[in-house]
Amino acid sequence: LRTRNAGGPGSIDRVMATAFDGRARHPSRRLFAAMAVAVAVALVVATPITVLLLRQSPRGTLAPATGVSPSAHATPTPSAPVTSTGPPHVNLVPVGVAFWDTQRGLLVATPACASSAGVCPGGLIERTGNGGKTWLVVDRVSASLTAVASAGSDVAWVSEAGGSSCGAGAGSCLASTLLLTTDGGTHWTVVSSLTPVASVSPVSRTTAWAVAGLPGSLGLGTIPVRSSDGGRTWQPRAALCSPGIGVTPWAVSFASAVDGWLMCTGVAATDMQSKELWSTHDGGAIWQLQSQTCLSSANGQAARDVGSLSCVGDYPMMSLLSDGHGWMYAERGGLSATSDGGQKWTQIGANVVTNDVNAVISASLVGDMNGFVLITHSESDPVCPALGCGPELLSTHDGGRTWTIVDSWVA
Repeated sequence: LRTRNAGGPGSIDRVMATAFDGRARHPSRRLFAAMAVAVAVALVVATPITVLLLRQSPRGTLAPATGVSPSAHATPTPSAPVTSTGPPHVNLVPVGVAFWDTQRGLLVATPACASSAGVCPGGLIERTGNGGKTWLVVDRVSASLTAVASAGSDVAWVSEAGGSSCGAGAGSCLASTLLLTTDGGTHWTVVSSLTPVASVSPVSRTTAWAVAGLPGSLGLGTIPVRSSDGGRTWQPRAALCSPGIGVTPWAVSFASAVDGWLMCTGVAATDMQSKELWSTHDGGAIWQLQSQTCLSSANGQAARDVGSLSCVGDYPMMSLLSDGHGWMYAERGGLSATSDGGQKWTQIGANVVTNDVNAVISASLVGDMNGFVLITHSESDPVCPALGCGPELLSTHDGGRTWTIVDSWVA
């Protein structure tokens, strides 16, 4: 190892030369020689170790990166540097997220399935306290989990997949099982009901809305329902979907005990589906039509569109706030946002999710500007690892203009 000055031999060269000079016979010079040798050896040993440690430093120690700016040519994933907390998770398939705020949230997932029959029971619930950068398992169950929804500051309801009582088709399940927490995920209560429900949207520890009948591909035989006893029983509510035009209740999103939305859908055709969105601001006593698209009347004539809801996209889900800000995501339909309660919709996130390339699995809006989306990853992306690209969790803090990858999983 040599550290050179511009005018001549390096300082270590001179020390070593003095140390091993045959004329160095005085005791003090011999002592200095021994010390010089020790220093030189330490430098030689320490330098490669330091280099190795720097090379092995986790990616999380890098300076925070900027988000992704929208571009005219949409790409399925952000191309700018993003924050990363380390390598993707393996042997885990996330299926839903729900956040109480920008830091605290829950994720439900299933273990990777290696069964040729496609039957892999088991699910787990994870919790984060730092915006999704790290996760801690808080519960494991034998059944598969399908969704999670949050309410207030500590309440969440998790839906289990149908059990042995389920057959094929809409309304074939004869019961439903929910997991409830009222302390941010520390403790969980299992609740069983004789009413099969989907799209569960809680507003408190005891009250939630849902769609009964576990709608299948045709969305038939469904009705909005409400529970006031923690999911044990469900009472049917008036189905407001326009009669005679082939749409039925599909999903609900309640932001409070009084503010809620109901999405009605028809039969999906390729990447298009008739849709109708209703809202209430008095707990379901009165509903108002906000948007409708691609509807046909009973005589086959096209009905007039209302609002700017897109016909493109199948089986839409929603995450809305009491002030009218909200997100809607759909299969083959990307991600859209509203700020007026669902009348006008604008596509957002075109630089992270693209129709027929990847899709939003789950979304959680926690403020007008802040939210999280769980997306599938484009397998054509050149940065995919050898094991394949799995879902990614992204966050935005500017209403969807820019996004940051918070966490990722391998396929």
